[in-house]
Amino acid sequence: MLTKVDTDFIIQTKSYPLNTVRFEYREKPFPVIISFNWRGMFIVVRVFIYLFERGVYMYPIIDLVEHQTIATVQKEEELELAIKSQANIVFLLMGSIFNVQELVDKIKGAGKQVFIHVEFIEGIVADRTGISYLAKNVKPTGIISTKGNLIRIAKDMNLMAIQRIFLIDHSAVLRGIKAAEQSQPDAIEVMPGIMPHIIEGLTSMTPYPIIAGGLVDNRREIDEALHAGALAVSTGKSELWQ
Repeated sequence: MLTKVDTDFIIQTKSYPLNTVRFEYREKPFPVIISFNWRGMFIVVRVFIYLFERGVYMYPIIDLVEHQTIATVQKEEELELAIKSQANIVFLLMGSIFNVQELVDKIKGAGKQVFIHVEFIEGIVADRTGISYLAKNVKPTGIISTKGNLIRIAKDMNLMAIQRIFLIDHSAVLRGIKAAEQSQPDAIEVMPGIMPHIIEGLTSMTPYPIIAGGLVDNRREIDEALHAGALAVSTGKSELWQ
């Protein structure tokens, strides 16, 4: 359904996941995220800037998300479950230099997007050479890393990049946001992902899409993270991938 906003903007909600819609500006689409604040009973709209001159999204990861639960695969025996699941994005947190290309090809062959956590792949050093090897030979959708320099390297090599930050305390949150501002990832993965009030605060502190991950055990926790403004939730619980 199309609803006219003004002479330049049109908002389209069809075929987009929870709390994500698309704006059109002079016939050029770009996505936004809507964060629901249930306590205050109001809606905060976060607009993700469209780079008109370059014709690309600043945050193209939003368009990748078809199912808002991301399958986190930590064991090879879990891969088949992820491939058969409804999740269209897989976070690969296992493998080695000997089999990572085979694993990625299998995931991509099932029509899914795959992000490799570079610090979890045996035999591939988490540095420029390692990222270059992944970009040229393995060709995942993107990488995940806690290291800002690797995020920047991946972006330079036309890989998408997700920066993982740990919500240990308030200073860690601020440091994580500052690091993301410097590395400019496609999204931030926050761990643990079971603190909706922190996620809600993050959505007002940074324009980057938020992925909640870690310690997510049930559907209620997924819904709470999404309602707090997260774009998606990553989990290793295969029963939640459906």
